[in-house]
Amino acid sequence: MVISTLISRSDRTFTTITAMPTTNQTLSTMFAQMGDVLEILGENMFKVNAFRKISRVLDELPQDVEQIGPDAKALAKLEGVGKGSAERIAEYLDTGKMTDYDELIVQVPAGLFELFDISGLGPKTIALMWHEAGIESKADLIAKLDSEELAALPRLGKKKLESIRKSIEFAEAAGQRVKIGTAMPVALAFIEQLKAMKEVKQCEYAGSLRRGKETIGDVDLLVTADKKHAQKIADAFVQFDTVTDVLVKGETKTSVRTKDNLQIDLRYVDPDSFGAAWLYFTGSKEHNIKLRERCLKQGMTLNEYALKKVDDDEVVASKTEADIYEAVGLDWIPPEMREARNEIELAEKGKLPKLLELSDIKAELHAHTTASDGRWSIEGLATAAAERGFH
Repeated sequence: MVISTLISRSDRTFTTITAMPTTNQTLSTMFAQMGDVLEILGENMFKVNAFRKISRVLDELPQDVEQIGPDAKALAKLEGVGKGSAERIAEYLDTGKMTDYDELIVQVPAGLFELFDISGLGPKTIALMWHEAGIESKADLIAKLDSEELAALPRLGKKKLESIRKSIEFAEAAGQRVKIGTAMPVALAFIEQLKAMKEVKQCEYAGSLRRGKETIGDVDLLVTADKKHAQKIADAFVQFDTVTDVLVKGETKTSVRTKDNLQIDLRYVDPDSFGAAWLYFTGSKEHNIKLRERCLKQGMTLNEYALKKVDDDEVVASKTEADIYEAVGLDWIPPEMREARNEIELAEKGKLPKLLELSDIKAELHAHTTASDGRWSIEGLATAAAERGFH
């Protein structure tokens, strides 16, 4: 018997809520697209990276810029927001539009933005395919994947195009999220192999898998190891039996695709920052934002590296999640509850509900035997039930 999702005894408190994108998220997307357009157009990378930085800042900002309003001076006081970005945000909050965005976005075909979702395609390659092969959308790309015209372009070739084809197929299949019962054994198998390496000090899964979501988009794994061993770990990781494709391979992150059509992202974390990283990459994003907002009210900032004091950058906690929650006056919150409903308020009061555990299960109500399509006999089932203390 497998229990795939743990739920609260008072599960009505954690009813699923589907929210529209916040103003911060909308602006984050706009700034990211501006950076992409500038790189496609061959603009200065300093300016490109500036737009991408403000996109990340807005995506993780605990304050809602809409509450601040179209006040450029007040917006510029936000950490990571410069004068130019503040003026653009203020314009959007005041008019619902951003002149720079509107002027930039029309300089490239709208369909090019579909290509950014394809693993292995960056702005430079997208620009090359647009200018040299007239590709303006994913449909155009798919139609020309077998053409000599594309294969002859610099940095492409038939091997690269075949990798792009697989990425497109994977992206389309990834829209059908896999069940946790499929993702969990894959994650545990990877963790077992990684922990067998003497260079790996710690390895855990994070993301929606750790939060016990019923379906999983991809699997996030965190490992702690000395930096000098990152390359060796990456080399071993991409050679595991179930790996079919290597999407990214670097010193901070390596991503692969498996035979089960799952994407596995492996991130390398400093041992002293493991708690902060595990908290950050477990999510949910909404929970993290609310937690960072609480930290700011207490004069601290929280990211994937550490909880620090705002005044002097002193590290308050980073090694464990429990240390971080305790430092901001909260009980440790189980990952299954981190969905930004009311878990932070309950943790502050010491009233978090207890999650169901295997020990809470008292009986199996329905089971098939070898008399039909089951694997065990009646006697085998009865023996196993007795061993587990079932009624």
